[in-house]
Amino acid sequence: VRKRVQEQEQAFQLRIRSVRKTTMKNKNRNRNLIAITLIACAGFFGACGNSQAIDGMAIGGGIGALGGYIIGNEMDKEEEVRTSFKGGPYSDRQLHYAASDLVQTGELWNSYASSLNGHFDIVKLECDIIPLVASVELAGMKIDPSRLDSLKKEAQKTKTNLEEQLPWMGSTFNSALKPIPEAERLNPNSPKQIKEFFSEQFGIALKDTSEKTLKQIEADGARELADLILKCKANKKLIGTYLKKLDSDSLREDGRIRGRFFSMGARTGRFSVQGILQTIPRQQEIRELFVPEIGNCYVIADYSQIELRVSAELSGDKTMQDAFVRGQDLHKLTASKAFGVSEEEVTKEQRTAAKAINFGLIYGMSPKGLVSYMKSYGIEITVAEARRFHQ
Repeated sequence: VRKRVQEQEQAFQLRIRSVRKTTMKNKNRNRNLIAITLIACAGFFGACGNSQAIDGMAIGGGIGALGGYIIGNEMDKEEEVRTSFKGGPYSDRQLHYAASDLVQTGELWNSYASSLNGHFDIVKLECDIIPLVASVELAGMKIDPSRLDSLKKEAQKTKTNLEEQLPWMGSTFNSALKPIPEAERLNPNSPKQIKEFFSEQFGIALKDTSEKTLKQIEADGARELADLILKCKANKKLIGTYLKKLDSDSLREDGRIRGRFFSMGARTGRFSVQGILQTIPRQQEIRELFVPEIGNCYVIADYSQIELRVSAELSGDKTMQDAFVRGQDLHKLTASKAFGVSEEEVTKEQRTAAKAINFGLIYGMSPKGLVSYMKSYGIEITVAEARRFHQ
């Protein structure tokens, strides 16, 4: 371990000297790649320290917080500089900031190396992908402007159509006539109006107007209005949160969207992305906005239900193991048991719900949480039934 630490420290010093030499030789051409590579090299320990528990204490803030807590070396994490890496060329102050991150990483390595003994293969794997992650961050993803424009027009058309179906305030849900000339339609984004309308027209007192609450409404008429409100909210989010941020006015001149990628950003070990890339909806029409350059193509690679396979192995659950041996779709199997249908009759929506149930149970969903979740899909089960399903 001591030998590895010494080698790593020497390597870091060589990198710092190389950065200084290269920067002085040709500042403008190399600023982008140097800065982002230095920051990416700090990403391994930054990800380790991002909101993780160390010695029983919650340490947040990434490499800066780790440096202060582990080696007592406070870094200059001024917000102005920290958030200024949005495209080069970069200034000397920015490059110095990035280089400091790299030096801090080397010192953290010295402190962590002994506890990493036996896990160097994992560390090497994480470090090996740093250049690839940096390349992905620099490249970004291209947005098809014509498809985006078409989708924006369609979303606006949907917005108008949905709003015309909303009831007039002071009238019944199905009434097409204004109760008074100055009457306005129900505002789907006004919790006050929604609560007032449901109380007056359906006798339902809503504690809030969240998606979870609206999905639990069952009364005739009220259920239909709740679904309409949810559609209005979803369309508003599509326009304001996604389409607006993908618009050419919100992107750089090259028409590409970028984000910060963290190889261990999630506590489960998955990648995470800072920005809207991680929250892009699954709808095909939105995913199709992301296009490769001419002459290239996207390659999608994914393990098949890897978390469930690992869970089946670790838990020793025979039902799960047998399902995988037979080549069954475990999400469909769960859906058939949860919804009381055969595997052949499981719908896409039911499989999606079952997928969330499987992952929810793996990552700690309680029996009561399962009852509430199933109810949001219109399925009533008791806590006792949820407990048996949980077991």
